[in-house]
Amino acid sequence: MNRVDHKGNASYSLRIALLALLLVFALELTGCGGSGDSGEAAVDMGTLQEQMLTAYQDAGDSPAAMDTVTEESDSPEALLATVTDIELKDVEHFFISYSTEGTADEIVVLCMKDSNKAKDAEESLSAHKDSRAALFRTYGPAEAARIEDSGLVFSKDRYAVLIICDGSDSVKAAFEKALADASAE
Repeated sequence: MNRVDHKGNASYSLRIALLALLLVFALELTGCGGSGDSGEAAVDMGTLQEQMLTAYQDAGDSPAAMDTVTEESDSPEALLATVTDIELKDVEHFFISYSTEGTADEIVVLCMKDSNKAKDAEESLSAHKDSRAALFRTYGPAEAARIEDSGLVFSKDRYAVLIICDGSDSVKAAFEKALADASAE
């Protein structure tokens, strides 16, 4: 015959209740793929990149060939430093697509870990846009004019975005659609 120890059962029940409570807290912190601080839906960066680059290809008269780097590339800190002074530790994901043909075309998306830092990232990308325009003024005035005329820098939710290309409004619309689609899921 087994003897039940009431103190042991209470201790066991308390441990189970504490574990359940910890699980609930962990689920609250992670949410459903959102940031944990504002409930925004997470957008798959690979899908976002693909949709924005497709819009880029469709929008311009003769879009430049682009290469892309991400936080998964070699030396992500150094790559990120080419476009912003935001530290990698503050960025959850990023991609930088840039022209391989010597044009100013560039698309940068930074997904910040904290949505409160998205405005800082936007300001940093704006400074990058200005420095690129200044650089192109020295040897490619037509490209400098493209940066000034069609370059966009903005932030939304946890994202800071730089778009320099012909048809930048179409690329921005692709970004906004991807965010709306993720929110609808």
